[in-house]
Amino acid sequence: MFDLAITNSGDLSFSKTIKNFSPMFIDFIIAHSPTLKIDFKIDRTKSLTPSNTGILIAFELKDTIFDDEIDIVNETNATMQAIKMRLKTSLSELSKRQKFGSRLEYSRHKHISDKGTIQEVENYVKEAISDILPYATVKAIPFINKTGSTYSQVIKISIYNNTENIYSYIVQ
Repeated sequence: MFDLAITNSGDLSFSKTIKNFSPMFIDFIIAHSPTLKIDFKIDRTKSLTPSNTGILIAFELKDTIFDDEIDIVNETNATMQAIKMRLKTSLSELSKRQKFGSRLEYSRHKHISDKGTIQEVENYVKEAISDILPYATVKAIPFINKTGSTYSQVIKISIYNNTENIYSYIVQ
């Protein structure tokens, strides 16, 4: 299974590719079936007529200007991305996945200096990622971010697997 990379805003991550003209091979197992239909819908294709002795599947893109591809993430980044998606999504926000997400929004307007709020945030994070990292340790620290004449109160969350800090997140 491949995991697609997303940007910080939640969009699919694309990057420019180097055009690679290597062929694509498809292997088939012959079955005792009268028909086989494989349909590739790709713009600007070249049609080839199959021979009478077998099946021919071929397509060729001509003059492509689309040189972007969706980024695929490795296993470590896929774990971090899964954590990020859980924490950014409110619990039951996705209608088909009611148990996906976190309850962090419940603590958004509470006092960050209250130890009960900090413990609540840590519990919400543990609950949200329990199926990804069941033995993770979560540490939440209140922080006042001062920028010029303005400031914001945030909670910095650090997620540890054993003693290694594998992900950090800020709840605003």
